[in-house]
Amino acid sequence: MSGSILSLIFAFLLTLPGARTDSAARIRPPFLRKGDKVAVISPSYAPSAEKDTTVLSACRLIREWGLEPVLGSHVFHPDTLQQDLGIKGMPLDERLEDLRWALRDTSIKAIIPSRGGYGAIHLVDSLDLADFRSNPKWLTGYSDITNLHLASLVAGVMSIHGNMCIDFWKRGADNPANSTLRGLLFGTPPSYHMPPRPDNIRGKAKGLFVGGNMITLEALMGTSWDFPRDEPVILFIEEIDETMHAVDRLMNMLVKQGRLANVSGIIFGGFTSCKPDLKFPSIETMLHSYVRDLGIPVCFGFPAGHVEINLPLIEGAQAELTVGPEGTILEFLL
Repeated sequence: MSGSILSLIFAFLLTLPGARTDSAARIRPPFLRKGDKVAVISPSYAPSAEKDTTVLSACRLIREWGLEPVLGSHVFHPDTLQQDLGIKGMPLDERLEDLRWALRDTSIKAIIPSRGGYGAIHLVDSLDLADFRSNPKWLTGYSDITNLHLASLVAGVMSIHGNMCIDFWKRGADNPANSTLRGLLFGTPPSYHMPPRPDNIRGKAKGLFVGGNMITLEALMGTSWDFPRDEPVILFIEEIDETMHAVDRLMNMLVKQGRLANVSGIIFGGFTSCKPDLKFPSIETMLHSYVRDLGIPVCFGFPAGHVEINLPLIEGAQAELTVGPEGTILEFLL
């Protein structure tokens, strides 16, 4: 069979939901240059056009970085919009329209959501994975945007677990996470060295960096949007506003579904406002009980997630994790 026919078949397969690429084919989107356009969209919740200054404040910072923010057609919701379950997001077709535009427009070089919330899970089955690969660009975000990171991962394109417009507005330009994100977007990948912790588990691991919000990740486990089972992965997990017993249930799911079998290392980020309602002195102690016998390095308390300093992490990149007596080192091997 000729190479051109094989290429056409491969391109067609990429359009199918859940069509995976192997690790060698994963794409690092081009780094940004001054003057590049950045799409601002709302794939989850949407801020209010009348009351919210999040997006406009964030756009000022994006301009200070030397970039040109371009708003999607459905970034804002009108205050009069009433939706089922009180979800303040735009209708599904409008959110999907903005995401497809941002992925397909060749003049757009990065995508920054306005915020997280809920609803991106409704988009993934309607996405064309070829859109991620034909014009690869950096997508940044966390929380509910974990859904889109998984879609990008399945498509074979790296993305950034990091701050969004709401964090530019809340934290400001001087926040270390925002300044590190700017550096990453412009071509300076981060390398992290965290202080030691008594609950860390020492070791060294290499693997595909995957992860995000815990409950969002687990909602897609066992589907075509699950993270890979056939290669070593370094798994990052964070959570917010869940009880300890809910996190315990999610850890049980990971174990019972065998999803830790190919995990070569684990990074636990912030577990913000997770209420203690089991007989453990802390949520870290409870998490430790699940991972202490796995024989892999584990880092606790990494500053990422729903925390003041949400350091950017490169999803879909090969990474190296070293947890030792002098602390934790995380490097991305681009």
